[in-house]
Amino acid sequence: MRAMRRAVTAAALLAVSAGCARGADVKVAVVNMERVLKASEEMVSARSTMDQKIEEYKAEKVRMLAELDTLKQEAEGAQEQAENKALSAEVREVKRELAREKIIRLGERERDINRTLRDRRKELSDREQALLQEIVAKYQEVVQAYAKREGFDLVLDASAQGLNGIEAVLYYGNALDITPAILKQIGAKEPEGAESRESNSGADRGSAAGDGGR
Repeated sequence: MRAMRRAVTAAALLAVSAGCARGADVKVAVVNMERVLKASEEMVSARSTMDQKIEEYKAEKVRMLAELDTLKQEAEGAQEQAENKALSAEVREVKRELAREKIIRLGERERDINRTLRDRRKELSDREQALLQEIVAKYQEVVQAYAKREGFDLVLDASAQGLNGIEAVLYYGNALDITPAILKQIGAKEPEGAESRESNSGADRGSAAGDGGR
């Protein structure tokens, strides 16, 4: 999925470059989908649901591990009794058979529990992915509809990352950022601590360097 987003972003940037080279009037915007998704009601609800499911998984894991610990102690106790020289040979043989049964039971239950916990983790992961994909698809449609309505030719995801974790969109001016408009449209508040990006264009840096030289 990340690779696909990188490819789409790269293709979009190439399209912009080609359009600019032809002198085409391309109307571009950027949106921080990560902020939009985190602020959405659906994501907040999904996170709450997943947190509850994770806590249920943790509680189930604790119970199962406690059961294993009990079975292990019982097997060890039976083994000790089977080796007790104070008991007759006949009794020790009975104890040994009991110990073997408990050890077998311990091994079977350990495999069952490991399989169950593995299945639970997969279920959690699959459910989280399904919820995320559904929410992402919905808000992609929201952004697409907004872009068409406002006449944008291209909208880039400012939160996307390219190769080696480098930001796919290295720079954009605040005027291009439609994130606040999208948040307002969906009735979501700005995520706490999220602030508008300050403009820091190459021209500004060049000017600052020139002033420093004087």
